[in-house]
Amino acid sequence: MANPGELIGIIDENITSAVEISQILEYAGFKTFQAYNPKEAISMVKSQKPALIILSSNLESGNFCSVAKDIQDLVKIIIVTERGEIPSCNLKHQILKIKKPINKGDLLAKVKKVLHK
Repeated sequence: MANPGELIGIIDENITSAVEISQILEYAGFKTFQAYNPKEAISMVKSQKPALIILSSNLESGNFCSVAKDIQDLVKIIIVTERGEIPSCNLKHQILKIKKPINKGDLLAKVKKVLHK
């Protein structure tokens, strides 16, 4: 079971999507923060030290791979994708993915799985 209050960051340029994910997680007892661009995202991961990041694969102009590589050793990651595929970035770790539209049950199950392996 998830620890109440664990901090999860949502990185997505689509504000509506980031808010939707935050609301689902906060209703389940997590704390969240949102970042809408790569520079802000990396800064917030380093300063906030979340337990997990939900990262959109739709970040503009190849920024997804850059952000994923920069944070992969700092925090666990779940990738949100609209197309069902994750861009090939040669990441070190296997990363779970979740497909849009977000299914609340699927999101919470994957979050709990990642946080408590």
